[in-house]
Amino acid sequence: MKIIKELIENAYYYTRFYIKAYFTNYFNTPKLLTIGKYDTSYLAFHSNFDLESTIDWDVWMPSERWGNIKDKVIFKDSQDSIENGSAVLTSDINLVENEPSVKTGGLYSWDSFNTKYGYFEASIKVPPKGYKYWPAFWLTSLESWPPEIDIFELMGSDSSYFTMTLHWLGSKNKHQQKGRRLKFPGTDFLSKDYHLYAVDWQQDKITWYIDNLPVYTLTNHIPELDMFILLNNNYTGDTLENDLPMSMNCEYIACYKKN
Repeated sequence: MKIIKELIENAYYYTRFYIKAYFTNYFNTPKLLTIGKYDTSYLAFHSNFDLESTIDWDVWMPSERWGNIKDKVIFKDSQDSIENGSAVLTSDINLVENEPSVKTGGLYSWDSFNTKYGYFEASIKVPPKGYKYWPAFWLTSLESWPPEIDIFELMGSDSSYFTMTLHWLGSKNKHQQKGRRLKFPGTDFLSKDYHLYAVDWQQDKITWYIDNLPVYTLTNHIPELDMFILLNNNYTGDTLENDLPMSMNCEYIACYKKN
């Protein structure tokens, strides 16, 4: 029954997505779209890579400072660049001795932008496929982990679906999480074009969006700590020559706040 319910929900959101795309001329949508009350007067943070020639490291933390060398990937700022108006985070084979076999890129606002509550969005084009690749746009805290809000994650071998997840500490300080997966037809739907991934994090609820369409809401375990923005093109599989390099592109990242 759970599988049937998920199929029905996904078909419902998929149909709404295309109806909305048709009537709002989706493929010619301008940048910095807004949802209802959130217009540019509420803009609290904005990094528009279309207006930059290089990554602004005064805004973003160099990704290698976040790298986890015990895994199969290491984050290096050499893997972050700007091309054709987008930040490009590239995973590739790493030839440096005594380092993980894969190097990749990531952008983290760290202490340059931390906030509690707001509407966070990014225009992103994901890689079409890969063995256990893991592009993600998410929020977490400097003070502790969890909390964490995964605005979107792709974990698998294609770009036909993404997941939305909330992480929190439950009883006895045990990590808990809740989320949902949104599936689209085919195997490369989300990699064909840029899509807007967003979350509206408020005191009483969290609502996830894709292309301005609300697709998931939670009302319990809402984080109460300031959090910062993370965008990374992670990779969890073994090094496969035919998978790499692969890139995740981002046109802009923004946060809107009512106050």
